Amino acid sequence: MTDPLAGLGTMRGRAVGSVPLPGGREITIYAVRPVAALLAYVPDADRLAATAARQCYTAGSILDLPQPLPPKTTARLVDKVVSAGHTSCIEHNQFVFGVRGISRSCSHQLVRHRVGWSYEQQSQRYVDFATQDFVEIVVPPTILRIPPMLEAFLEPIRAAVRAYFLLRDERVHQEDARYLFNNAFETKLIVSANARALLHFLELRTCNLAQWEIRWLAHLMRAELVRVAPEIFKFAGPTCMTQGICWEGARGAKCPRLAATGAELRDRTPSTTVQRTSPVP
Repeated sequence: MTDPLAGLGTMRGRAVGSVPLPGGREITIYAVRPVAALLAYVPDADRLAATAARQCYTAGSILDLPQPLPPKTTARLVDKVVSAGHTSCIEHNQFVFGVRGISRSCSHQLVRHRVGWSYEQQSQRYVDFATQDFVEIVVPPTILRIPPMLEAFLEPIRAAVRAYFLLRDERVHQEDARYLFNNAFETKLIVSANARALLHFLELRTCNLAQWEIRWLAHLMRAELVRVAPEIFKFAGPTCMTQGICWEGARGAKCPRLAATGAELRDRTPSTTVQRTSPVP
């Protein structure tokens, strides 16, 4: 069986430095990028959502109706219920991702999504990174493209890696040595969520005002989801595109997507609604 996390899509990344250690060892530092691979999902997710919707509007049992639903009926029913906000119909669908190439900073944001989500994350307590000859980190693009800034960024990384290996050589357990790792160090996860939770996640995290790394991850996940459940996830995206409304108030006024979509600018607090009378320049 082919490993879904192997191949060109999950290459380690760019070598940006190294850490010399006593005894002639050298640890390579790689700057990595996010990868999200869909590992498992409910087959015919769109049709299952449509079947659930059909039960809501059918006098008898769904078990007594002709199966399967034709594609046009499936598309019409999914469009009807999701547009109306009746998203419990899509909640029966579960999607499982393998995620790598993200920082601990990003994973801290990701795990804030709780209802409808499950996570298994690589443990810095049980994994002994001293058995590897490399470390993987995430470097913000604003730093990666400026050599002096990259060197400044790598300085504490090198110190942490050197100290980690020194502590492990002295038989300090990895659960204590891991305290040296900062938010830049890469992590890996198995992530699962239902379709309803994923729509909410993508609404928030594909917005231009979301932090760049989790926004990148969200777009990768959306591309995978649209491939297997296009009727459900055609609704996935920021509200400026899916609802014609930007809910970010004054913050949203500076977003270039606002003018492109012609979305109405509002604030989530009704008493402070921002009215936009002309396109943002």
